[in-house]
Amino acid sequence: MIITEVSLNFIPEETNMMNEIRHALFPRSKSLVILLLIFILALPGATLSHLSQQPVASSPLGFAGSSYETLPLASSGSAYPFDEQIGVTFTQDFSRLAFNVTAVAQWDNSGVGPGYLVNGLTDVGYWYQVGLSYNWPRTSGAVNPGFNMNYEVFDPSGVSIDPYNSGGLKSFSGLVNAGDVVLLSLVFSSGSVVMRAMDWQTRAVSSHSYQAYGSIFIGLRSSLAQSGFFTGLMTEQYHSSPYFGTGLPVTYNETGATLSSVWMWMDEWNTNTGQSVFRDNTTKPVPLDNSLSQYFTSNGTAEMANAHGLVTGLTPVTFPTLDAGPQATSHPGNQAAVTMVIRGPQGSNREIREPNHFDKFWKLQHLGQDAIFIRRSDSPVQCNHKPSNGSYARKLQSNN
Repeated sequence: MIITEVSLNFIPEETNMMNEIRHALFPRSKSLVILLLIFILALPGATLSHLSQQPVASSPLGFAGSSYETLPLASSGSAYPFDEQIGVTFTQDFSRLAFNVTAVAQWDNSGVGPGYLVNGLTDVGYWYQVGLSYNWPRTSGAVNPGFNMNYEVFDPSGVSIDPYNSGGLKSFSGLVNAGDVVLLSLVFSSGSVVMRAMDWQTRAVSSHSYQAYGSIFIGLRSSLAQSGFFTGLMTEQYHSSPYFGTGLPVTYNETGATLSSVWMWMDEWNTNTGQSVFRDNTTKPVPLDNSLSQYFTSNGTAEMANAHGLVTGLTPVTFPTLDAGPQATSHPGNQAAVTMVIRGPQGSNREIREPNHFDKFWKLQHLGQDAIFIRRSDSPVQCNHKPSNGSYARKLQSNN
């Protein structure tokens, strides 16, 4: 008995936003963005498995209390206690960390903006953070307007030691404009860790140094956090009430070190009570390469990573499903008919591009009831594609 197997490549149409993300996240690749999970989610019964038992929340950076050049952050309760964190944990070790991040000016209904952070956990358990923030909040309920540099150091027990029992915020030497690319780095130098931010367009700089404890930043292969600390990237934003939404896309790009695999996660917790609002993560590290993206979504937001960086603040995507018809069988030497139905979210446009093994198309036409029918000219193999209302059929020309 022969069972004929037919495989299809399904590629969503790119929006302008996805085009920008693709060019930012894949500067070395001209290939199409293909989300690894699209077929996993499309297959019947297959879903992304989540592990919620292990928390990924780190100690909060705190809230700024003044607007001078060096801004010590308070550690007590605040008007914005709900801390939303979206990021990735690296699995490999680094002697230095340096990532470019897009300076995105965004804020919620309270006027509070996010921090875009590079985080490094050393081999002796100390945690260093450097970041670019916009409209970072104060405990009083006001914000520190514009872009500033965040920094903080924690000891292995979880105590904030620089600044003591708080976090730090420093202004830049010049302007940082929305849309600029800012280099965030953590570097071991002469017995210290230098936490630095530099705007590539305006050359505005802000930096801070603290004693180095350890000699490398370690990746985590068996868990996504160690006492709440990790080496990786994170977008963090405080809110006045529980938040289940997305922001604007923010792109982090590596500057010389290719990422091999990461844990992907997102969480939110109440910093006043210590209670979790939600937390979700991949059940194991996901592999990364140059052209294939890993996509993770939960609780109203999404992120995407590949070997060169991360994008947070994505609007969650509802993926299409692939339904197979009755099992196709045939006797040796005869052909078998295979029917498949691709169903996508309502209101989206999509197309089938060059399905594997379909080298001689006879026609692709609208059959009514919003169905698209594909038939190969030299075999009865067929595919029924049912897009959303308002979409249109596209003709596939024969390769002959």
